[in-house]
Amino acid sequence: MLAGGAALGAAHLVAGFFLLKPGTGVLPVVAAVALSAPWVLALLGAALGRWAVARVFVLVAVVAVLAAVVHPVGPSSSAGTLLELWCVMGGLVLLAPPDGVDLSRRGRSRAVACSIAVGLPMCGIAAGWLGLWLEDYPDVVFPPSLQVPLDASTAWPAVVLAVAYLLHLADPRVDRVQAGGVALAVLPWVVMPRPPLYYDTPLNGHDLLRDAAVVLALLAAATAAGVLRRRARLAGTEASDLA
Repeated sequence: MLAGGAALGAAHLVAGFFLLKPGTGVLPVVAAVALSAPWVLALLGAALGRWAVARVFVLVAVVAVLAAVVHPVGPSSSAGTLLELWCVMGGLVLLAPPDGVDLSRRGRSRAVACSIAVGLPMCGIAAGWLGLWLEDYPDVVFPPSLQVPLDASTAWPAVVLAVAYLLHLADPRVDRVQAGGVALAVLPWVVMPRPPLYYDTPLNGHDLLRDAAVVLALLAAATAAGVLRRRARLAGTEASDLA
């Protein structure tokens, strides 16, 4: 959850700092930082093994999104339209028991790697629109050569986190319940915002059904592959012990 939240937060920081119209003032930039930076700081806290600090920053992030909905400030605060995604991710992080979180060096490294793998393409797509301030962006019709890759990129966060779930499930040393917790990080991306700006893009029923099908298919494939890999590794270990 922290990996995905920090990645989306980084994309919003790019949009907040570089994609605003000239002359809009400093308040939209402040709003973008207030909405997005807490997620990045929360991931940093978790990466340093400070889970309590990470949870505090996540709480700040959720409160900031709710405040943006009540008192919108400039276009960057349209991240409040992602209320469902931000709040579900934040709520699950806040509810996660400390002993159910992998705070080992390996687990923390994986979380940071996931965030980078998710965030870099998202930031790259947002940065590709530098200087293009499309107020009617949700209604713009892109050519198929551009629309197809943009639609495919919507599934990228779920793909990365499904692979992380597969790696956890396939590891005989990892508790299955903990692996199931990693699987939960894939589910919120059913309401993944549309690129290139990653905000102010409400989903319709068709989008939600399509995204849900993709996410569930990824989870099913990762579960099957992870269980088979786990059994193979356990069988190899048992054979080695017998030998």
